[in-house]
Amino acid sequence: MPYQPNPNFEPQPRRDEVDYPTWGPPNRFARRRSPVTCRNRNRVGHTIAKCMIPRTDGYVHGCALCNAWTHQTDDCQQLLEIHMDDRINIFVSDRANMPPLLMRSNWYLVLYLQKYLVGPTIEDGYPWTPEFGVSVLNDRKLEIWAEDAMEFGAFWMRPVDPQTSSWGKVHETFGGITYLF
Repeated sequence: MPYQPNPNFEPQPRRDEVDYPTWGPPNRFARRRSPVTCRNRNRVGHTIAKCMIPRTDGYVHGCALCNAWTHQTDDCQQLLEIHMDDRINIFVSDRANMPPLLMRSNWYLVLYLQKYLVGPTIEDGYPWTPEFGVSVLNDRKLEIWAEDAMEFGAFWMRPVDPQTSSWGKVHETFGGITYLF
């Protein structure tokens, strides 16, 4: 009897094309999907929300919620439905030791108002200054460091901006906004 392919066999998809936990083995029941592409740098494997490579102005452009480059995150319709604590997560906590998202106001203003109105919160880190983002682009070693941290998804591997390494440094760098009150 000549060889006939098994009609129940389904070829295994590539690892970046499936949606399954990294700790679990791929199987034939895994849901297929197209590779994720970052709309900020047009690189495969991550979204704008996880992008560590800024544009030449030091910011990550596009929407972290939609992974679209047609609008910025603070202009997204989905943001209107999100609680203030979750907005701080999107713009500050999730961007810890990463380039800031481009937005109309500064992320520091959002965080400062939250700390002033609600009280102190504890963050693990803060977004880079745009100047540090530009220096990452200009220094090949820093850029490789950032790319490796992004690829492995390791928070502790991310380059730390000395000007935003603590709340005191952030407050010194951005100068406070006490004159608004």
